Amino acid sequence: MIHVDKQVLSYLGIEKIVIEEAGAPHSCIPVFFFQEAWQLYCITELSPRQGHDKLLITYRGERLSVPVQLTGVRGKRRHYTAVFAHTLPLELAYKLAFLQSRFETADKRGERRLPVGVTYWKMLGLKQLYQTVLIDGYEYDCIIENIAEHGLLLSCGQEGKMNIRDPMALRLTFTAPSLISFLQLSPVRFFKKDGRLYIAVRIKEPLDIHYVMRLAHYVDCLTDSPHKHAVHSSL
Repeated sequence: MIHVDKQVLSYLGIEKIVIEEAGAPHSCIPVFFFQEAWQLYCITELSPRQGHDKLLITYRGERLSVPVQLTGVRGKRRHYTAVFAHTLPLELAYKLAFLQSRFETADKRGERRLPVGVTYWKMLGLKQLYQTVLIDGYEYDCIIENIAEHGLLLSCGQEGKMNIRDPMALRLTFTAPSLISFLQLSPVRFFKKDGRLYIAVRIKEPLDIHYVMRLAHYVDCLTDSPHKHAVHSSL
């Protein structure tokens, strides 16, 4: 299951989705994507009739007409499940399968914490060792010491009095391909060690899709490496 947001739609190349019920188009908002069905929210009430409904998907500038079996979602007004009568175009189906595999990999990790720091930041795909964290309205350079799907351990060189409080934010700069991921954070605890300030943080929902996919790729790299790296418990 993939929770749909603008980043997911952008990655898939989907620009617009319309439900065509008995020849009449109705605008809708995707909620969840599955391989064989999508859950959608429609702004109008529908009366689905088996065999007479379609999804009109604008995909990379082209309009796709996909026959579906439309049913209402019990207990959720104006929510509908569209089960595909035929497979989606190969490219779109492949992207959905790939994206779902990345999210499933993230789910199976639980909250295992993976080492990064000065040793593995390049393997994670970061552009540079030092990233930018926003604390109480001020920007600071920080090192990602370890990483998990919903949490991070950051270290900073303390600059005077730092007011560690919610909310916080982190800007991660990746390479190959070059992109920037923004994460909204909430501090859990902090402590001093060897002249540096360490801050354990939780990542707020929704998770950035680029972050999830980079983390899944990082897990693959660690798993495939002949030198097994330590995997620690949760933050």
